[in-house]
Amino acid sequence: MALTADTALLTAWANDVGYSDIFARQVHTFGQSGDVLLVISTSGRSQNLVNACKAAKTRNVGCLALLGGDGGDVLPLVDLALRIPAADGQRVQEVQLFILHLICEQIEADLMPKQSPTPARLPPATEATQATLAQQPVSVYRSP
Repeated sequence: MALTADTALLTAWANDVGYSDIFARQVHTFGQSGDVLLVISTSGRSQNLVNACKAAKTRNVGCLALLGGDGGDVLPLVDLALRIPAADGQRVQEVQLFILHLICEQIEADLMPKQSPTPARLPPATEATQATLAQQPVSVYRSP
């Protein structure tokens, strides 16, 4: 479930509660034990994402993150994070998009092996993305 998909819900909660709890309220309302929250941020400093991760813990919802920079305030709140240690938000987003495509490709292969016997190949990464990955490899963080 994409927490950004329902515009009416987003604007109503933002108006009534504020943006800092816009995702936390949805996680608290819809999250169930065994669900997984995926947080994507170039900095990990958005209060709405911090609050969503905290809400996930109260609902026994797992929390994964794709983060840039040093991971910000979100990093210590998640169960597992892939951190792209680049300062340039555009480079971080390129790498995050690449990772998301790989994840989707793997999920599709796992769920529908007969429908997709040959996984689709992603286009080659841009030179900038390749340079970012070569200079600053993605790091994996696991909560203690």
